[in-house]
Amino acid sequence: MKKFRRATALCLALALVVACFAGCGNGGGMEAAGAVNAEMAALLPKIELENKTVTFFTHLTEDQLTNKDNQYGMDYGLDIFRNVYGGELQIDPIVNWGEYINKVGAMYVADQMTDMIQGGYGVFCSFLSQDQIQAVDPYMPGEFKTDLWKGVASVLDDYEFNGKHFIVPYSAGPHTLIYFNPKLFEQNGVDSPLDLWEDDNWTWTEFRRIAKEMTMDTDNNGDTDVYGLQVDKGLLEQLIPTTGVQLMDMDKDSKPVWHWDDPLVAETANLWRDMAITDKSIGGTFTSGTAAMSFYSAYNDNTMDAGWKAPFTDIFADGVVDFVPLPRYDSVDEHILTTRDHPGILASKAKNPEGAAAFMASMRLAGSTEYYASQDGWKQRYYDWGWTDEQIDRAFFEFPEIKVFGTTYSAWGGVWPMGFDRVLKGDTFAQIRSESEPKFQKKTDELYELMKNY
Repeated sequence: MKKFRRATALCLALALVVACFAGCGNGGGMEAAGAVNAEMAALLPKIELENKTVTFFTHLTEDQLTNKDNQYGMDYGLDIFRNVYGGELQIDPIVNWGEYINKVGAMYVADQMTDMIQGGYGVFCSFLSQDQIQAVDPYMPGEFKTDLWKGVASVLDDYEFNGKHFIVPYSAGPHTLIYFNPKLFEQNGVDSPLDLWEDDNWTWTEFRRIAKEMTMDTDNNGDTDVYGLQVDKGLLEQLIPTTGVQLMDMDKDSKPVWHWDDPLVAETANLWRDMAITDKSIGGTFTSGTAAMSFYSAYNDNTMDAGWKAPFTDIFADGVVDFVPLPRYDSVDEHILTTRDHPGILASKAKNPEGAAAFMASMRLAGSTEYYASQDGWKQRYYDWGWTDEQIDRAFFEFPEIKVFGTTYSAWGGVWPMGFDRVLKGDTFAQIRSESEPKFQKKTDELYELMKNY
Protein backbone atom coordinates (compact mmCIF):
# COMPACT_ATOMS: atom_id res chain seq x y z
CA MET A 1 0.00 0.00 0.00
CA LYS A 2 1.59 3.21 -1.16
CA LYS A 3 -0.56 6.04 0.10
CA PHE A 4 0.47 7.51 3.44
CA ARG A 5 2.54 4.54 4.46
CA ARG A 6 5.45 6.76 5.34
CA ALA A 7 3.27 9.66 6.45
CA THR A 8 1.77 7.39 9.08
CA ALA A 9 5.31 6.66 10.15
CA LEU A 10 5.70 10.36 10.81
CA CYS A 11 2.85 10.25 13.28
CA LEU A 12 4.38 7.76 15.68
CA ALA A 13 4.78 8.99 19.20
CA LEU A 14 8.52 8.54 18.92
CA ALA A 15 8.66 10.27 15.56
CA LEU A 16 11.03 13.04 14.59
CA VAL A 17 8.84 15.12 12.32
CA VAL A 18 10.74 17.40 9.98
CA ALA A 19 10.82 20.88 11.44
CA CYS A 20 8.92 23.57 9.60
CA PHE A 21 11.21 25.68 7.43
CA ALA A 22 14.24 23.65 8.49
CA GLY A 23 16.67 22.17 6.18
CA CYS A 24 18.39 21.67 2.99
CA GLY A 25 18.34 25.12 1.54
CA ASN A 26 16.39 25.48 -1.72
CA GLY A 27 14.58 28.63 -0.70
CA GLY A 28 16.16 30.11 2.41
CA GLY A 29 16.50 33.83 2.93
CA MET A 30 19.08 35.61 0.81
CA GLU A 31 19.16 38.91 -1.06
CA ALA A 32 15.92 40.75 -1.73
CA ALA A 33 14.20 38.90 -4.54
CA GLY A 34 12.51 41.76 -6.35
CA ALA A 35 9.62 41.11 -8.71
CA VAL A 36 9.19 37.53 -9.78
CA ASN A 37 9.37 37.24 -13.56
CA ALA A 38 6.34 36.31 -15.64
CA GLU A 39 7.60 32.83 -16.47
CA MET A 40 8.01 31.98 -12.81
CA ALA A 41 4.75 33.63 -11.79
CA ALA A 42 2.92 31.49 -14.34
CA LEU A 43 3.77 28.41 -12.28
CA LEU A 44 1.78 29.72 -9.32
CA PRO A 45 -1.88 28.82 -8.78
CA LYS A 46 -4.43 31.49 -9.69
CA ILE A 47 -5.76 32.62 -6.33
CA GLU A 48 -7.53 35.92 -5.73
CA LEU A 49 -7.22 36.88 -2.08
CA GLU A 50 -9.93 38.86 -0.35
CA ASN A 51 -7.95 38.62 2.87
CA LYS A 52 -4.31 39.28 2.07
CA THR A 53 -2.88 38.68 5.55
CA VAL A 54 -1.86 35.16 6.62
CA THR A 55 -1.31 34.55 10.31
CA PHE A 56 1.35 32.07 11.39
CA PHE A 57 1.94 30.62 14.85
CA THR A 58 5.43 29.32 15.55
CA HIS A 59 7.78 28.51 18.40
CA LEU A 60 10.51 30.37 16.50
CA THR A 61 11.20 34.07 16.81
CA GLU A 62 10.34 36.44 14.00
CA ASP A 63 14.05 37.07 13.50
CA GLN A 64 14.71 33.36 13.02
CA LEU A 65 12.02 33.17 10.38
CA THR A 66 12.80 36.30 8.39
CA ASN A 67 16.46 37.17 8.98
CA LYS A 68 18.31 36.53 5.74
CA ASP A 69 21.40 35.43 7.66
CA ASN A 70 19.83 32.30 9.11
CA GLN A 71 18.55 29.09 7.61
CA TYR A 72 14.93 29.70 8.54
CA GLY A 73 14.87 32.94 6.57
CA MET A 74 12.06 32.96 4.01
CA ASP A 75 12.39 36.39 2.46
CA TYR A 76 12.27 35.00 -1.10
CA GLY A 77 8.93 33.31 -0.49
CA LEU A 78 7.61 36.39 1.26
CA ASP A 79 8.67 38.60 -1.66
CA ILE A 80 6.84 36.33 -4.09
CA PHE A 81 3.77 36.28 -1.86
CA ARG A 82 3.79 40.08 -1.70
CA ASN A 83 4.51 40.69 -5.38
CA VAL A 84 2.11 38.15 -6.88
CA TYR A 85 -0.71 37.98 -4.36
CA GLY A 86 -0.34 41.29 -2.53
CA GLY A 87 -0.06 39.24 0.61
CA GLU A 88 1.58 39.71 3.98
CA LEU A 89 2.59 37.32 6.76
CA GLN A 90 1.75 38.11 10.37
CA ILE A 91 3.98 36.07 12.66
CA ASP A 92 2.88 35.14 16.15
CA PRO A 93 5.99 33.63 17.77
CA ILE A 94 6.36 31.87 21.07
CA VAL A 95 9.89 30.80 21.89
CA ASN A 96 9.18 28.51 24.82
CA TRP A 97 8.71 25.05 23.28
CA GLY A 98 6.98 23.77 26.42
CA GLU A 99 4.20 26.31 25.97
CA TYR A 100 3.85 25.81 22.23
CA ILE A 101 1.64 22.70 22.05
CA ASN A 102 -0.54 23.90 24.93
CA LYS A 103 -1.14 27.24 23.25
CA VAL A 104 -2.14 25.56 20.00
CA GLY A 105 -4.71 23.58 21.96
CA ALA A 106 -5.95 26.71 23.71
CA MET A 107 -6.26 28.58 20.41
CA TYR A 108 -8.22 25.68 18.97
CA VAL A 109 -10.69 25.54 21.87
CA ALA A 110 -11.14 29.32 21.83
CA ASP A 111 -11.64 29.34 18.05
CA GLN A 112 -8.66 31.68 17.71
CA MET A 113 -6.43 29.54 15.49
CA THR A 114 -3.92 31.20 13.23
CA ASP A 115 -3.98 30.22 9.55
CA MET A 116 -0.76 28.22 9.76
CA ILE A 117 1.01 26.50 12.63
CA GLN A 118 4.52 25.21 12.72
CA GLY A 119 5.35 21.54 12.77
CA GLY A 120 8.15 20.19 14.86
CA TYR A 121 9.48 17.21 16.73
CA GLY A 122 6.62 14.95 17.68
CA VAL A 123 3.80 17.47 17.27
CA PHE A 124 2.40 16.49 13.88
CA CYS A 125 0.61 13.39 15.17
CA SER A 126 -0.75 15.30 18.14
CA PHE A 127 -2.11 18.08 15.92
CA LEU A 128 -3.63 15.66 13.40
CA SER A 129 -5.26 13.38 15.96
CA GLN A 130 -6.89 16.37 17.68
CA ASP A 131 -8.16 17.90 14.42
CA GLN A 132 -5.93 20.94 14.88
CA ILE A 133 -4.64 20.80 11.30
CA GLN A 134 -6.44 20.25 8.01
CA ALA A 135 -5.77 19.17 4.44
CA VAL A 136 -4.59 21.87 2.04
CA ASP A 137 -6.05 20.28 -1.12
CA PRO A 138 -9.43 22.10 -1.16
CA TYR A 139 -7.69 25.48 -1.21
CA MET A 140 -4.95 24.75 -3.75
CA PRO A 141 -6.12 25.27 -7.35
CA GLY A 142 -4.93 22.33 -9.43
CA GLU A 143 -4.30 20.60 -6.13
CA PHE A 144 -0.73 19.28 -6.36
CA LYS A 145 -0.73 18.07 -9.95
CA THR A 146 0.76 21.14 -11.65
CA ASP A 147 4.37 21.74 -12.73
CA LEU A 148 5.00 23.76 -9.58
CA TRP A 149 5.04 20.57 -7.51
CA LYS A 150 7.04 18.28 -9.77
CA GLY A 151 10.25 18.67 -7.82
CA VAL A 152 8.64 17.50 -4.59
CA ALA A 153 6.15 14.97 -5.98
CA SER A 154 7.68 12.00 -4.17
CA VAL A 155 7.63 13.87 -0.86
CA LEU A 156 4.02 14.91 -1.37
CA ASP A 157 3.20 11.25 -1.94
CA ASP A 158 4.92 10.31 1.30
CA TYR A 159 2.72 12.74 3.21
CA GLU A 160 -0.55 11.71 1.57
CA PHE A 161 -3.25 10.41 3.88
CA ASN A 162 -6.51 9.12 2.39
CA GLY A 163 -5.95 11.23 -0.69
CA LYS A 164 -5.32 14.39 1.32
CA HIS A 165 -2.14 16.36 1.97
CA PHE A 166 -1.49 17.65 5.46
CA ILE A 167 2.14 18.70 4.99
CA VAL A 168 3.22 20.73 1.97
CA PRO A 169 6.96 20.58 1.16
CA TYR A 170 8.57 23.73 -0.17
CA SER A 171 11.75 22.06 -1.34
CA ALA A 172 13.38 18.68 -1.13
CA GLY A 173 16.92 17.46 -1.12
CA PRO A 174 19.16 14.94 0.63
CA HIS A 175 18.81 15.11 4.37
CA THR A 176 22.28 13.80 5.03
CA LEU A 177 25.74 14.53 3.68
CA ILE A 178 29.21 13.21 4.36
CA TYR A 179 31.64 16.11 4.73
CA PHE A 180 35.33 15.47 4.20
CA ASN A 181 38.69 17.21 4.34
CA PRO A 182 40.16 17.07 0.80
CA LYS A 183 43.63 18.11 1.98
CA LEU A 184 43.93 15.17 4.37
CA PHE A 185 42.99 12.71 1.63
CA GLU A 186 45.39 14.29 -0.86
CA GLN A 187 48.27 14.35 1.63
CA ASN A 188 47.85 10.65 2.37
CA GLY A 189 47.21 9.47 -1.20
CA VAL A 190 43.76 8.07 -0.40
CA ASP A 191 40.78 8.29 -2.76
CA SER A 192 38.47 11.03 -1.53
CA PRO A 193 34.71 10.54 -1.26
CA LEU A 194 34.25 12.96 -4.17
CA ASP A 195 36.67 10.94 -6.32
CA LEU A 196 34.64 7.82 -5.59
CA TRP A 197 31.35 9.63 -6.18
CA GLU A 198 32.48 10.92 -9.56
CA ASP A 199 33.63 7.42 -10.54
CA ASP A 200 30.25 6.00 -9.45
CA ASN A 201 32.05 3.92 -6.86
CA TRP A 202 30.84 5.62 -3.69
CA THR A 203 29.66 2.45 -1.90
CA TRP A 204 29.54 1.11 1.63
CA THR A 205 32.65 -0.96 0.97
CA GLU A 206 34.68 2.01 -0.25
CA PHE A 207 33.33 4.20 2.54
CA ARG A 208 34.53 1.75 5.16
CA ARG A 209 37.85 1.24 3.36
CA ILE A 210 38.81 4.92 3.20
CA ALA A 211 37.64 5.52 6.78
CA LYS A 212 40.00 2.78 7.92
CA GLU A 213 42.87 4.05 5.75
CA MET A 214 42.45 7.58 7.11
CA THR A 215 42.60 6.39 10.74
CA MET A 216 46.23 7.06 11.59
CA ASP A 217 48.83 7.33 14.32
CA THR A 218 50.78 10.11 12.65
CA ASP A 219 53.55 10.41 15.24
CA ASN A 220 53.91 6.67 15.97
CA ASN A 221 53.31 7.05 19.68
CA GLY A 222 50.65 4.33 19.81
CA ASP A 223 47.69 6.70 19.92
CA THR A 224 45.34 7.52 17.04
CA ASP A 225 45.75 11.13 15.94
CA VAL A 226 43.31 11.18 13.01
CA TYR A 227 40.13 9.11 12.69
CA GLY A 228 38.36 8.26 9.49
CA LEU A 229 34.91 9.43 10.54
CA GLN A 230 33.19 11.63 13.10
CA VAL A 231 29.50 10.79 13.48
CA ASP A 232 26.40 11.91 15.33
CA LYS A 233 23.58 9.69 16.51
CA GLY A 234 21.45 10.09 13.40
CA LEU A 235 23.66 8.26 10.92
CA LEU A 236 22.43 4.74 11.57
CA GLU A 237 18.81 5.63 10.84
CA GLN A 238 19.85 7.58 7.75
CA LEU A 239 21.90 4.76 6.27
CA ILE A 240 19.26 2.01 6.35
CA PRO A 241 17.26 3.50 3.42
CA THR A 242 20.37 3.35 1.22
CA THR A 243 19.86 -0.44 1.16
CA GLY A 244 16.38 -0.04 -0.32
CA VAL A 245 14.70 -1.39 2.80
CA GLN A 246 11.45 0.24 3.78
CA LEU A 247 11.48 -0.23 7.50
CA MET A 248 7.74 0.28 7.86
CA ASP A 249 4.91 -0.74 5.54
CA MET A 250 1.14 -1.00 5.85
CA ASP A 251 -0.99 -4.13 5.85
CA LYS A 252 -4.40 -4.43 4.15
CA ASP A 253 -6.03 -2.75 7.16
CA SER A 254 -3.60 0.21 6.99
CA LYS A 255 -1.88 -0.93 10.14
CA PRO A 256 1.87 -0.27 10.41
CA VAL A 257 4.04 -3.33 9.92
CA TRP A 258 7.71 -3.11 10.87
CA HIS A 259 10.48 -4.96 9.09
CA TRP A 260 12.99 -5.10 11.92
CA ASP A 261 13.86 -8.63 10.91
CA ASP A 262 15.12 -7.69 7.44
CA PRO A 263 18.77 -8.82 7.28
CA LEU A 264 19.81 -5.50 5.76
CA VAL A 265 18.66 -3.63 8.86
CA ALA A 266 20.98 -5.73 10.98
CA GLU A 267 23.71 -5.39 8.37
CA THR A 268 23.50 -1.61 8.58
CA ALA A 269 23.86 -1.64 12.36
CA ASN A 270 26.72 -4.10 12.16
CA LEU A 271 28.57 -1.90 9.66
CA TRP A 272 28.87 0.76 12.36
CA ARG A 273 29.76 -1.81 14.97
CA ASP A 274 32.55 -3.11 12.74
CA MET A 275 33.84 0.37 11.95
CA ALA A 276 33.82 1.36 15.61
CA ILE A 277 35.00 -1.86 17.26
CA THR A 278 37.01 -3.70 14.61
CA ASP A 279 38.42 -0.88 12.47
CA LYS A 280 38.43 1.69 15.29
CA SER A 281 37.90 4.34 12.63
CA ILE A 282 35.12 6.33 14.33
CA GLY A 283 36.17 9.23 16.52
CA GLY A 284 37.93 12.57 16.44
CA THR A 285 36.59 16.02 15.65
CA PHE A 286 36.24 17.16 12.07
CA THR A 287 36.68 20.88 12.69
CA SER A 288 39.97 20.31 14.53
CA GLY A 289 41.42 18.14 11.76
CA THR A 290 41.36 14.96 13.83
CA ALA A 291 38.65 13.34 11.64
CA ALA A 292 38.89 13.00 7.87
CA MET A 293 35.12 12.75 7.32
CA SER A 294 32.03 13.81 9.21
CA PHE A 295 28.43 12.75 8.97
CA TYR A 296 26.06 15.64 9.42
CA SER A 297 22.30 15.99 8.92
CA ALA A 298 21.51 18.46 6.14
CA TYR A 299 24.03 20.86 4.67
CA ASN A 300 22.35 23.85 6.30
CA ASP A 301 21.93 22.25 9.71
CA ASN A 302 21.67 25.00 12.28
CA THR A 303 23.03 23.16 15.28
CA MET A 304 26.67 23.83 14.46
CA ASP A 305 26.55 27.40 15.74
CA ALA A 306 24.16 29.96 17.14
CA GLY A 307 24.34 32.15 14.04
CA TRP A 308 22.15 29.81 11.98
CA LYS A 309 24.92 29.37 9.46
CA ALA A 310 25.92 26.29 7.51
CA PRO A 311 27.99 23.69 9.33
CA PHE A 312 31.75 24.10 9.18
CA THR A 313 31.42 27.67 7.89
CA ASP A 314 34.93 28.65 8.95
CA ILE A 315 36.64 25.70 7.33
CA PHE A 316 34.51 26.08 4.21
CA ALA A 317 35.95 29.58 3.94
CA ASP A 318 39.43 28.13 4.36
CA GLY A 319 38.79 25.69 1.52
CA VAL A 320 39.32 22.56 3.59
CA VAL A 321 35.87 21.00 3.38
CA ASP A 322 33.78 19.35 0.68
CA PHE A 323 30.82 16.99 0.69
CA VAL A 324 29.05 14.07 -0.98
CA PRO A 325 25.77 12.27 -0.21
CA LEU A 326 25.68 9.05 1.77
CA PRO A 327 27.28 6.05 0.04
CA ARG A 328 25.00 3.53 -1.64
CA TYR A 329 24.69 -0.07 -0.56
CA ASP A 330 27.00 -2.10 -2.82
CA SER A 331 24.35 -4.24 -4.51
CA VAL A 332 21.96 -1.30 -5.10
CA ASP A 333 22.44 0.52 -8.39
CA GLU A 334 21.13 3.93 -7.32
CA HIS A 335 21.60 6.24 -4.39
CA ILE A 336 18.52 6.19 -2.17
CA LEU A 337 18.43 8.98 0.38
CA THR A 338 16.05 10.34 2.95
CA THR A 339 14.88 13.84 2.16
CA ARG A 340 14.75 17.01 4.14
CA ASP A 341 12.02 19.39 3.14
CA HIS A 342 10.30 22.61 4.14
CA PRO A 343 6.75 21.74 5.17
CA GLY A 344 3.76 24.03 5.41
CA ILE A 345 0.91 23.04 7.74
CA LEU A 346 -2.60 24.50 7.50
CA ALA A 347 -4.42 24.95 10.81
CA SER A 348 -7.99 23.85 11.22
CA LYS A 349 -10.39 26.74 11.89
CA ALA A 350 -8.05 28.93 9.81
CA LYS A 351 -9.68 32.23 8.95
CA ASN A 352 -7.75 32.58 5.70
CA PRO A 353 -6.96 29.11 4.29
CA GLU A 354 -6.82 30.47 0.72
CA GLY A 355 -4.14 32.94 1.77
CA ALA A 356 -2.20 30.18 3.52
CA ALA A 357 -2.34 28.06 0.36
CA ALA A 358 -1.06 31.01 -1.70
CA PHE A 359 1.79 31.52 0.76
CA MET A 360 2.71 27.81 0.63
CA ALA A 361 2.75 27.97 -3.17
CA SER A 362 4.97 31.06 -3.01
CA MET A 363 7.38 29.27 -0.70
CA ARG A 364 7.40 26.27 -3.04
CA LEU A 365 8.32 28.50 -5.98
CA ALA A 366 11.11 30.04 -3.90
CA GLY A 367 12.32 26.52 -3.14
CA SER A 368 12.36 25.33 -6.76
CA THR A 369 15.46 24.94 -8.88
CA GLU A 370 13.71 26.97 -11.62
CA TYR A 371 13.46 29.96 -9.34
CA TYR A 372 16.96 29.40 -8.08
CA ALA A 373 18.26 29.58 -11.65
CA SER A 374 16.39 32.83 -12.27
CA GLN A 375 17.95 34.72 -9.36
CA ASP A 376 21.34 36.35 -9.82
CA GLY A 377 21.77 37.01 -6.11
CA TRP A 378 20.59 33.66 -4.80
CA LYS A 379 24.09 32.23 -4.33
CA GLN A 380 25.41 35.10 -2.24
CA ARG A 381 24.60 33.41 1.04
CA TYR A 382 26.74 30.42 0.12
CA TYR A 383 29.54 32.59 -1.21
CA ASP A 384 29.55 34.25 2.20
CA TRP A 385 29.93 30.81 3.76
CA GLY A 386 32.91 30.00 1.55
CA TRP A 387 31.20 27.68 -0.95
CA THR A 388 32.39 27.55 -4.55
CA ASP A 389 30.17 27.68 -7.64
CA GLU A 390 30.83 23.99 -8.24
CA GLN A 391 29.81 23.05 -4.71
CA ILE A 392 26.64 25.13 -4.84
CA ASP A 393 25.58 23.70 -8.19
CA ARG A 394 26.39 20.17 -7.04
CA ALA A 395 24.28 20.55 -3.91
CA PHE A 396 21.26 22.19 -5.53
CA PHE A 397 21.15 20.60 -8.97
CA GLU A 398 22.91 17.25 -8.76
CA PHE A 399 21.98 15.81 -5.38
CA PRO A 400 18.24 16.55 -5.38
CA GLU A 401 17.95 14.54 -8.60
CA ILE A 402 18.94 11.42 -6.69
CA LYS A 403 16.01 9.20 -5.88
CA VAL A 404 14.61 10.24 -2.53
CA PHE A 405 13.23 7.57 -0.23
CA GLY A 406 10.89 9.83 1.68
CA THR A 407 10.99 10.37 5.39
CA THR A 408 11.06 6.89 6.88
CA TYR A 409 13.87 7.95 9.19
CA SER A 410 11.35 10.12 11.01
CA ALA A 411 9.31 7.11 12.01
CA TRP A 412 11.83 5.60 14.33
CA GLY A 413 14.48 8.18 15.08
CA GLY A 414 13.36 8.28 18.70
CA VAL A 415 14.25 4.62 19.14
CA TRP A 416 17.79 4.73 17.92
CA PRO A 417 19.84 7.53 19.51
CA MET A 418 20.45 5.20 22.45
CA GLY A 419 20.75 2.22 20.12
CA PHE A 420 23.40 3.97 18.05
CA ASP A 421 25.57 4.56 21.10
CA ARG A 422 25.21 0.93 22.05
CA VAL A 423 26.22 -0.22 18.58
CA LEU A 424 29.38 1.85 18.82
CA LYS A 425 30.15 0.24 22.17
CA GLY A 426 29.87 -3.23 20.69
CA ASP A 427 26.32 -4.42 21.37
CA THR A 428 24.79 -6.42 18.55
CA PHE A 429 21.74 -5.29 16.65
CA ALA A 430 19.87 -8.36 17.90
CA GLN A 431 20.41 -7.29 21.51
CA ILE A 432 19.19 -3.77 20.92
CA ARG A 433 16.21 -4.81 18.82
CA SER A 434 14.99 -7.33 21.37
CA GLU A 435 14.73 -4.56 23.96
CA SER A 436 13.44 -1.74 21.73
CA GLU A 437 10.97 -3.45 19.42
CA PRO A 438 8.22 -4.32 21.96
CA LYS A 439 8.13 -0.77 23.34
CA PHE A 440 8.06 0.74 19.88
CA GLN A 441 5.36 -1.64 18.65
CA LYS A 442 3.21 -0.74 21.64
CA LYS A 443 3.38 2.95 20.73
CA THR A 444 2.61 2.08 17.11
CA ASP A 445 -0.48 0.11 18.11
CA GLU A 446 -1.71 2.91 20.35
CA LEU A 447 -1.41 5.43 17.55
CA TYR A 448 -3.14 3.12 15.08
CA GLU A 449 -6.14 2.80 17.41
CA LEU A 450 -6.24 6.58 17.77
CA MET A 451 -6.11 7.36 14.06
CA LYS A 452 -7.66 4.41 12.20
CA ASN A 453 -11.05 6.10 11.94
CA TYR A 454 -9.73 9.54 11.13
